[in-house]
Amino acid sequence: MVRYWVIAPSRNSRSTTDERDWHPLGYETVWGYDQENSVIAIGWGELGDLTGFSREAIKRQHAATYNDEGRGYLSLQRFWCDISPGDRIIARRGTRKVVGIGTVIGKPVYDPDQGDLRTGGLPIWPYPNFLPVKWGRLEEFNLRSSLPRDTVAELKQSFPCWPEIVEAILSQVWPRE
Repeated sequence: MVRYWVIAPSRNSRSTTDERDWHPLGYETVWGYDQENSVIAIGWGELGDLTGFSREAIKRQHAATYNDEGRGYLSLQRFWCDISPGDRIIARRGTRKVVGIGTVIGKPVYDPDQGDLRTGGLPIWPYPNFLPVKWGRLEEFNLRSSLPRDTVAELKQSFPCWPEIVEAILSQVWPRE
C-alpha cells in the first residue's frame, strides 16, 4: 500500500538563535538542490550513518547524542525505517504550503559530502540524510488547513488537511488508490 509522507526540506523561518539554523536564502538553495538532484534530505547529521538501524536503535542513538528524549527521533525513524520506494513525498514549506510532490525511487542514504554541496556554501546546517525522489509536480500550492509540523510525518486520511490535499493536489498527479 502506498503511503503519503510530508517532509520539510529545510527550516522556513528563524526559530532559534543558532545562526546555522536559518539563512534568508537557505530554503530556496536547498530546495533547488533537491529538485535538480531528485532527492529530499533531513538533518541530524551528528548521529552519523543510520543505515540498518532499527527504530529502537535510532531512538537510543538520538537520546545519547542529544542527551534528551526529544521528538526528532520520530522523524528519523519514519525516514529510515518506514518510507519505502513507491511511497509519495509531499514537500512542504511551513505548514500551509506544498512546494513539490514526488515518488520515492530508492532507499535512504547518508552522505555528508552531498549534504555540504546541498547548502550551496551558505552557513547553514548540511542535511546528510537523503532519500531519492522522482519529482512530479513542483508548483507551489497554498492550503487552507495545516500540514503536520514534524520534519517527517505520514499524511493520513484522518488529518484535517487530507481532503484538501487529495482534491486540490494529489488527484492531479496520481490516480486515487
